[in-house]
Amino acid sequence: MAPVLRRLISPTRTRARLFDADADLLLDSRHLYTGGQVLRFDLPPIRPEAVTWSERLNSWFNRVLQPGNLPLYKEPPGGNGAIYP
Repeated sequence: MAPVLRRLISPTRTRARLFDADADLLLDSRHLYTGGQVLRFDLPPIRPEAVTWSERLNSWFNRVLQPGNLPLYKEPPGGNGAIYP
């Protein structure tokens, strides 16, 4: 099932999750990798304490243009898909 899912989502780079009939998580594309590969995450570089004016401007634009009333998405513990319609 994993190779088929990988081929379906790789052109779009979207996240896909497969659940069984009992809403238990079977497969999550976030954790797909081929055999022998190491799953690796690069850490962001350490930033200096000083904030540049462009970062401040970018932060201000984000606060002004993005709605603040969006609900915060929380990943359900245990990978149970019963919360989804």
